[in-house]
Amino acid sequence: MLKHLEVGAVISAVFIDGVADTPYAVGTLVLDPERGVRVSVPYVTGEEQFTTTQDWITGETPPSHLSARGVNVRFELFGCHFNGVHDNAGIGMAEGHIGVEDAVLGARDGDHNDPLTMTEVSSEIDGLYEWSRLRSVTSDHTSEGEGMDRVNTLHYTVKTADGLSWKQGDATLSISTTFHSEGGKGIMLNERAVLKSSFEVARPFADHLAEQRKFVAFMSLMFGAPIAFRKHLFRDERFTMRTLDGTVQGYDVVELISRQTIRDFGVVAPKNHAFDYPIVRMPNIDASALTRWSDRFASWERFLLPIIGVYRLRESFVENIAINSAMSLEALGSTLVDYVDGEEKTYRRGKGSQTWVDKVKDPATSESASKACKTVATDIYRGLKPLGLSWGGIAKSEVGLARAIANNYNSIKHPDRGGFPDVLHTKLLSVISSSIVRLNALRLVSDDATLLNGPNANQQFRQVRQMVEDEGIVISEEGEFVARPFPPVEA
Repeated sequence: MLKHLEVGAVISAVFIDGVADTPYAVGTLVLDPERGVRVSVPYVTGEEQFTTTQDWITGETPPSHLSARGVNVRFELFGCHFNGVHDNAGIGMAEGHIGVEDAVLGARDGDHNDPLTMTEVSSEIDGLYEWSRLRSVTSDHTSEGEGMDRVNTLHYTVKTADGLSWKQGDATLSISTTFHSEGGKGIMLNERAVLKSSFEVARPFADHLAEQRKFVAFMSLMFGAPIAFRKHLFRDERFTMRTLDGTVQGYDVVELISRQTIRDFGVVAPKNHAFDYPIVRMPNIDASALTRWSDRFASWERFLLPIIGVYRLRESFVENIAINSAMSLEALGSTLVDYVDGEEKTYRRGKGSQTWVDKVKDPATSESASKACKTVATDIYRGLKPLGLSWGGIAKSEVGLARAIANNYNSIKHPDRGGFPDVLHTKLLSVISSSIVRLNALRLVSDDATLLNGPNANQQFRQVRQMVEDEGIVISEEGEFVARPFPPVEA
């Protein structure tokens, strides 16, 4: 039986609605790269044997659950909905199209009308194997004898490795490895890391996906790259493995294809080394950091979603990255971070006195009064200062860098500022500002300040520093790109 479908696959099958004495519908099932599993059922209009199929389509109300059966096909299709019709009235033929929310590549026992629920879902996602550093295979090498009589022995142990496990509301998420053998001579193993979500009581797939997406967003920020779902699997006591006489031999692991993640499946897998430099890896954080991320995800949306939205795209203009990163920093400084030392240098002209500083610090000060002195650069500065990073070689000061990011942001947004900023300047600032957002996301969930100065975190700014030096420029205190002063040549 088929256990996996590739994007673009076309399969013929009969479709069963679970209602006694209704004829089966015959048609095709296609895995569309944009819309997921899609069913097409042709019928002759007005013919009695096609009455049920015609009613599905003309009433735009196909059964929510259809079973698909065919040669090597035993699928269950859930969340079925009307998806269009091609009608040729001249010859009395029509073809209805049915969209599918979730397709399970296995046959389910029990009541046909029961909704699809499960207690645990395992998902394969980009970068998880590299991020987790988990390995299923360990080896032990021994030697016996001397010289030409020496015999080398290599013992391999293959065992699932478990990583972090943490709570997300009613769900428990965990990371572990999985492996399977592949064809070929010798020992061939394919090893992966998987993300698991589980509930004490069975829940719809959408609930599992909602919790897993929060972690995928975290991964995307740690890598500064898109993270795609590659596969969903689950095990349930109603999806069984049986012998020919119907005896249950066990419970099969079945694949689920969801319309919600189908576009991820068709994305070309990242090249080698694409996930070499996250700003932090699993061994360096604890479960409480991921629980904190989940618990506060909704309240941090204005900070997180602009930059996450950019990373969901495989390719973006540098202006998109620059503006979305600045949007995230603006939200961070205005809603999640209070006054930080030195920010008065970024206030509006005439508002930098101690009197205004005291007003901003005072929780009783109204938001409108606080905004009267703050600028966009103030909010961005609030994201820069707490990181405690050195900007030598890039900018004269944190204030200058905050002003540069704010100036670039406003110049892209507002048409009355004239043309777009220099693309090189925008590219440099987009890398800097997006990295600052990512580091702040880490700072919000982890109390370990040393992570912000880790080798992978600093790698982002080494590249920018080199680019700035190669161009012979630096960011001034006023937030402008100016020629870098060269040291005097000794006589």
